[in-house]
Amino acid sequence: MRPTLTDASDLDSQDPLADFKAHFALPEGVLYLDGNSLGAQPRAAREALDATRDQWRDALVGGWNQGWFDAPERLGDLLAPLIGARAGEVLVSDSITLNLFKLLGYITERQGRARTVILSEGGNFPADGYIAEGFCRSAGFTHCFLPEGAPLEAHLDAQVAVVVLSQVNYRTGQLRDMAETTRRVHASGAEVIWDLAHSAGALAVDLAGSEVRYAVGCTYKYLNAAARGHPAFCMSVAMPSRQAGSRSPAGMVMPTPSPSTPTMPQPTG
Repeated sequence: MRPTLTDASDLDSQDPLADFKAHFALPEGVLYLDGNSLGAQPRAAREALDATRDQWRDALVGGWNQGWFDAPERLGDLLAPLIGARAGEVLVSDSITLNLFKLLGYITERQGRARTVILSEGGNFPADGYIAEGFCRSAGFTHCFLPEGAPLEAHLDAQVAVVVLSQVNYRTGQLRDMAETTRRVHASGAEVIWDLAHSAGALAVDLAGSEVRYAVGCTYKYLNAAARGHPAFCMSVAMPSRQAGSRSPAGMVMPTPSPSTPTMPQPTG
């Protein structure tokens, strides 16, 4: 028997998440299925924005000590369970573009620039390839594309430093096996940065269980943040803990210098 509209309505009434739609401000009569481009506005967002504007007005510069300065870490810890990360591993800041560029720089320097190739996938979201190409041009590395549909293993060699991959292909919906792909890239001696823009908030993500060390993503799609000024997130388990390090102005956690590490002279007077 073919399912009917009544059958669908009955299933809707049994859905444990059926009432969750009421948390979002959607125009009357709209069935919104375009979360991969911009999530619907949570009703609580307007109140939160109004409260922050009032705090800015009343506290002025004092607002930095009322939760603004530590917001990247605090929000990162709230986000971590949604992507299978641990507390202390995620920062909410900047954009995917900036976070991807920063991670490429951090990883290649951590490798001592011993490997010279950055590999990104063809046929996927173009911006990641643009960032990888721009990084290589500015830092003296070589950018290569993994041909669409080609086996990754055939392109992993001793020169590949970092592979940039999306967990979900934005055009085809292809879902990569994160754990197995990460294992293969690590076995080759390279690192992988996962782009979670089209998976975080839409499906189960298990970064820790997949032994992922680096990932980036955005909050304005399936995580329902705003359309402009939206922060992205950056995840790394290879950097020191936030308690042992200090955050740079760019929002990354940087190592605390060891006793043997040269430090810049401090200004006097």
